[in-house]
Amino acid sequence: MVAALSNHYQGPLYDGRDRTKGKVRVDISLRQENVETRRDLVSSEYDDIRPFVVTVLSPEHLLAEKVRALLMRAKPRDLYDIWLLTMQGVRPARDLVAGKLALYEIEFTPSALEAALSQAQADWERDLRPLLPQYLRWEDVAEKLRGLWVSLIDR
Repeated sequence: MVAALSNHYQGPLYDGRDRTKGKVRVDISLRQENVETRRDLVSSEYDDIRPFVVTVLSPEHLLAEKVRALLMRAKPRDLYDIWLLTMQGVRPARDLVAGKLALYEIEFTPSALEAALSQAQADWERDLRPLLPQYLRWEDVAEKLRGLWVSLIDR
């Protein structure tokens, strides 16, 4: 279960039209789950914003969440995030991924993975090209993640 709240604001790009308002959305998970977190210092390039500390999921938990999200909603952004985390050296923990999936009664199977990857591939260019400063080809991401999937499938 998730609680969500949104706030619209008139930022520097606001020109009087609603579509130019900025938006901040916060989703709060109400699941009873123990997760590993860490505290990170965030600093800004702007002098008037002082550094602050945020509590974030550990990279390993974030990767497990992204695998769960990929299997549940099959969005290209989840696959991109998985690729990005693995390129940063984060490695999957099979038991952690299995625990996240068990909360939703999902198993990591080749057929579930294939269905999610097929849907993500269909929407890849449309969803990600406008968001990425340097576009990544589907084939390159799929190839880099091949070993990750093998390590997560139960044998």
